[in-house]
Amino acid sequence: MSNLAHVLCRRGKYAEAEQVSREALALMEEVLGNEHPSTLASRHDFALALFQQGKYPEAADLYSQNLGMEQEVLGYEPAYTLESMSGLADVFFLTKQVSRGGKAVPADTWDWRKGSWKGASINA
Repeated sequence: MSNLAHVLCRRGKYAEAEQVSREALALMEEVLGNEHPSTLASRHDFALALFQQGKYPEAADLYSQNLGMEQEVLGYEPAYTLESMSGLADVFFLTKQVSRGGKAVPADTWDWRKGSWKGASINA
């Protein structure tokens, strides 16, 4: 399913990619758990589908959630960790602010080195 979502994104069918990504992520979380590398990849693809549709707050929430887990599970170097950093940076650049728990906050409240919000946990 994740591969299908990726192909749909590449073809510009973002709404379809979002739906497939949402379903794939739900299955991955149920079967493999939240921190499995395949689940992290699926969550990244879901965030990308949201980003491509201009759903920046939702994409930022997923990217930031995923980034913290990726850094913990995979480290700072693997491609998906770097892609999540890049995706989050793109959202910050385009909006000059991000969503944290559904509320807009300035982009400079994200601590890149720690992979979390400054002064709080990533899920706060």
